[in-house]
Amino acid sequence: MGSVLNAICHCGLVKKDICYGGGRMNFTTYCWVPALNKKTGKFITENYFNKDKLPEEIVFIDDLKMYIGKLEQYRGIQLQI
Repeated sequence: MGSVLNAICHCGLVKKDICYGGGRMNFTTYCWVPALNKKTGKFITENYFNKDKLPEEIVFIDDLKMYIGKLEQYRGIQLQI
């Protein structure tokens, strides 16, 4: 099932209502995942199933190029309910 997320980064980025995952009827063909367009610097969501067809400037959040330093310091998700 898809979810709607809010992202808050220590760098000052705040992005609300980010679609993540797929819907009930399209989860086998769509999986929306947060990504960065390195060319424009924009935070976007793209279909992860099209990962190999996208331009190289689109970097998904699971790519190690998105992190500086030791990856362990970034692991984890904070949920606010």
